[in-house]
Amino acid sequence: PTAYDKAANLINQSSVVANGVIRMDNLEPEFTLLSPDSSSYVNNRQVSYQLSEDVRTGKITWTRVRGNPDPNSPHEVDLISSELLDDALYENITLTNDPINLVDGTYYNISWSAVDSADNPSVVDKFVSSPVLYDTTGPTVQLTYSQYVAGGGYTDTITATFNERIWPAPQITVDYQGEFNDVSPAVNMTIDAASGGDSTVWIYEALLPAGDENNGTTYVSINATDLAGNLLLASNIFDGDTLIVDNSAPSCTLTYVNINKPWLTNEGKGQDVIQVVARMSEKFDPFPFPQLNVQYSDSTNDSFLNLEGGVSSSEDSIFTWTITLPDSIKNSGNMTISLNAKDRAQNNIDRYFGEADFIVDNTPPDSFVTGISAPYGFNPKPGWINGITDSVGVLVPIPSTGNDQSIFFNSQGGLHIELKNKNRGSGLWTEIPNAQEPFADSIDVGGQNRNFYRSMNEIYSIYPATTGLVQGDTIFIRAAISDRVGNKTYGDSSVTIFEYDPWAPTVSDINGGIVLTVDTLKSEDRLTAVWTGSTDTTVAGIPGSGILNYDYKVHMHDSLGVYMDTLIDWTSTALVEQMDTSLGLRHNRMYSVNIRAVDVAGNVSTSVISDTLYRLSSAPIVTPFDSTIIWEDSLYTDSVQLTDLDLATVLGDKFTYSITWGNATTPNTSIINQDVVVDTSGLISWTPVATDTGKFRIKVLVTDVWGLKDSIVYPITVKSVNDRPVFSKSLPDTFFVEDQTDSFKINLTHYIFDEDNNDSTEITWSAVIKDTTDRPGYPRISLFFGPGTPEHMKDLLHQKYFPKESNAVSKSEFFKDELTSNVSSMNKVLSNKISIQFIQDNASQTFAYFRTDSNYYGADHNIKFIALDKELFNNQVLHTGLTATDSLLLTINPTNDRPKWSSIPIQSMYENDTMRFDPGAYVIDVDDTLLTFNLSATTNAEKIAITPAEYTSHNLGDSVVFIPQQLWSDFAVIQVIATDAFNARDTVQFTLDVIRVPRPHITINVVQNNIFTNYYDILVTDTISKARNLTLEVQNEPVALDTIGRHTFRGHHKFFSPGTYSIEVFADALVGDTIVFR
Repeated sequence: PTAYDKAANLINQSSVVANGVIRMDNLEPEFTLLSPDSSSYVNNRQVSYQLSEDVRTGKITWTRVRGNPDPNSPHEVDLISSELLDDALYENITLTNDPINLVDGTYYNISWSAVDSADNPSVVDKFVSSPVLYDTTGPTVQLTYSQYVAGGGYTDTITATFNERIWPAPQITVDYQGEFNDVSPAVNMTIDAASGGDSTVWIYEALLPAGDENNGTTYVSINATDLAGNLLLASNIFDGDTLIVDNSAPSCTLTYVNINKPWLTNEGKGQDVIQVVARMSEKFDPFPFPQLNVQYSDSTNDSFLNLEGGVSSSEDSIFTWTITLPDSIKNSGNMTISLNAKDRAQNNIDRYFGEADFIVDNTPPDSFVTGISAPYGFNPKPGWINGITDSVGVLVPIPSTGNDQSIFFNSQGGLHIELKNKNRGSGLWTEIPNAQEPFADSIDVGGQNRNFYRSMNEIYSIYPATTGLVQGDTIFIRAAISDRVGNKTYGDSSVTIFEYDPWAPTVSDINGGIVLTVDTLKSEDRLTAVWTGSTDTTVAGIPGSGILNYDYKVHMHDSLGVYMDTLIDWTSTALVEQMDTSLGLRHNRMYSVNIRAVDVAGNVSTSVISDTLYRLSSAPIVTPFDSTIIWEDSLYTDSVQLTDLDLATVLGDKFTYSITWGNATTPNTSIINQDVVVDTSGLISWTPVATDTGKFRIKVLVTDVWGLKDSIVYPITVKSVNDRPVFSKSLPDTFFVEDQTDSFKINLTHYIFDEDNNDSTEITWSAVIKDTTDRPGYPRISLFFGPGTPEHMKDLLHQKYFPKESNAVSKSEFFKDELTSNVSSMNKVLSNKISIQFIQDNASQTFAYFRTDSNYYGADHNIKFIALDKELFNNQVLHTGLTATDSLLLTINPTNDRPKWSSIPIQSMYENDTMRFDPGAYVIDVDDTLLTFNLSATTNAEKIAITPAEYTSHNLGDSVVFIPQQLWSDFAVIQVIATDAFNARDTVQFTLDVIRVPRPHITINVVQNNIFTNYYDILVTDTISKARNLTLEVQNEPVALDTIGRHTFRGHHKFFSPGTYSIEVFADALVGDTIVFR
């Protein structure tokens, strides 16, 4: 560079430091390709720009213009060095210093500024995009429909109103929820120009499909993005499911309400106001308004069409019309209803329910004649209404069920009763309502006559007593029948005509008879009463009906006069003014008589009551007894005799008897009311025993039914008599076992009692054993006698049990102790015998000892024991009262005996043989025929087989087979066990000898042939003659043999050269074989 100082001296060029080129820059930096552009929409903070040169610093500023508030505005972002280069195109970059606090929904001015290295700043407000909407929220859409419920073929305009502008055009998809391919493809919607065309409102014309399968809610979905590029979320689509496709015709249910008679169901009569209620299965279309059509039965003038005025309810699903039913019988029958109406999808009603349920009934019930009528109450009289009548009934003929169903089950009552007073009032028929029981007048059964009633209170409410009804009035009655809807038919007047008399007659007081003249009756039953001067009532000069009869009633009271019972209820005496009766009067009771008068109309006077009459009964009187002597053990009887005045009364009398001892001395044993008794008829009975002997007094007490008593005491003497012995308790059935080693015994003294004698020393015993065997030669009866038995007693029993053998049998044979059993002894060989022996011990007690023969048993032997009072025994005549007998059943139970073997000798057999052997031949079992045999070898068991090793056998002939092993011979010890059915057993052993069989004994001789030098004869001989087959080999070469004698054979063989040759002979026998070499 060139420069001068103040003195104009040129600088020394060599002293210039940092000499270089200096660049001059007077241009401002510029930005191009800016993004976002003005009036743009963004949902991010990315920017685009390009610099005209490298700059030293730069920034981008977001400044709020409008929209949502942004308290942090402006947002200045400094660019870093990598963002300040001029040779780079920055496109949609996110700045390192990203302005993350921008507010969604706010419009911003975005300005770019920079300062280059020459400190030239960019032009202010030159590089600006304004306004720019920062929008990160997706749009929302509200769907509306030109028709929310529509059917197939209808073009429904779907309007989508977005909360912000949408671009590009949104696409719509409609899912009709059918079972087939009924989802429309996505199509572009059209901007609704009528709404301003700002791209916030879009429309789509949807042609709805037909078919029931498409019925139901339609689901609409839209794909759209706002200007900032935010997607429309499914959750931001509102009312996408409010369009309903309805291709089904609706149904309509019709019900009816009778306003005048709400208790009726689906019926009414002319002039009744009826509500017709139509309930559609879905909502009615109110445009046009639904119309009602009514067709009456057999009528053209009263039916009508197109009636409007229905009242809507339940959101147009119910319409109600109010109509008035027409008169005239021609309109009776079913009323048919139809509607001019559609549902909201314009579907016509295709089916009705209940359209003909309502019945118009203008037909009255059939005519009838009122039946007879009758009064009811305490004392009703036909044709009269009296003062105690409580109701009036009338008989009505009810039509049969098939004639007119409408008269039955009327909840308001279908039967009406009307009265007419001939004498006063309007003279018109007047209905008497059933105020107390209105449902009682409902008719439920037809084809029969039925009574209906009105109470006098209900009648008096219409015809007040003394003004509406007066004594002497004449009353007519009739019935009317109405059906459920109110049609009424009046019956003719009943043939029964009532006269009205409400006043009772007056009866006079009692002025005669026993009830007036007597205070107390004793053992009598008659009651009498007399009264005179009774009259009937006259009102306003009108006489009553007159007295018809008088009645009386008898009451019973206790002794204090308190009422207890009515003995005779009201009983008429006609017009006789007295009563006379006899009845069962009771002791210590009081009685009264009531009198009343009854007039013709049935009115009853007030009762007149007599004074009470006291009644007493008489006590019984017992007739005295004579002194009495009775005997021990004999029945004594006597009867109590008595008199009583009450036996002649109506009720009579009854007696109870009791007995006691009349003094302090009483029998030792007998007890009053247990041994000494008196029964209900007064019969005394007593059987005194031995300890009751002596003199006593007996007191008898008699009490009648009223508790009145009498008693008597009389003497009695009991004398003793001798008594026979008795068994104090029964002999027990007993048993013992077969072959019991010790004798079985019974203590007989323990079972006998004799109150007069010593049971031990003065009683002798006998026994009888009865047998049922039927085998010839065996006695059926056995007798046994104890010590001291008299001979005449023995003869007596012998004659009783052996009458035909008493002369033929010796005394020694007769007294044998033998009894034959009736039970099989299982083939035992011993005799079947039982013996009884009577033995007295040191205490003088008698025992019966039983013994049996060996192996004997049997069941239920009947043994009778006879006890004899020998002290009073008469040798000539047996006093039957001196013996006592009792029986028992004796059983000897069998015991099982084991089988018993006898010795079995040695059994021999040959080798290779078999042997049968029957063990049963060596065993005996007295109890059993069925035995089980078990055999085994205790030595050489492996050498011998036994078949079968175990078996059962009933008889001889069942055997086992011994099979020794082949070629074995020796001794074997065989063990046999015999077992019976009760597992009792016995064992025996014996020896089995298996004998060896001899084998062949071979001799060999070689003899040279006389003719041929080299030929030799070989002679073979079995010296013991056992061989069955024999072969010869020389040097292992077989040689044929010829038989030349008994068990002698010859063979020829050529020997070629001298030397030693081996000769082998093989011989087999029935058992074994032999080989010999030489």
